[in-house]
Amino acid sequence: MKLIISMFISSIIILCTISCREEIIEPGNAAGNLNSPVIDNSNNYFSLIINASNLSTSYQSITKFSFVDNKTLLTISEISGGSVKITVKNKEGAPIYYSLNQTEIENSMKKISGSVPESVEFSFFNFTGKLKFSLSYSPPN
Repeated sequence: MKLIISMFISSIIILCTISCREEIIEPGNAAGNLNSPVIDNSNNYFSLIINASNLSTSYQSITKFSFVDNKTLLTISEISGGSVKITVKNKEGAPIYYSLNQTEIENSMKKISGSVPESVEFSFFNFTGKLKFSLSYSPPN
């Protein structure tokens, strides 16, 4: 009888161990799962972080900006293929920031002045790598 109970409990433990798997985020993967962006879109701040693998898709977000003086910060790392296009547009739909990237970039900052950002668009073309992009208010000098 003890042997049957022991086998039953062992079987339950093994089944739980196999079926109760948790997703573990690897170190350096702030975006969590592959091809799922983490987006922060608040007043006068926007960011997108993604860990991509052969990603071909587009994302567009309407921003919540009220200032004409802003800056972008872009980092692309561990790129092994493809490209990503980033476009920031004003209320008229005119591009006020554009970047097409196929190589690694570390902390590239650019100032944007003269127009309030209305939207941010990302187009990924078979992109494999990690991307961090932010758009934020930057007080004039």
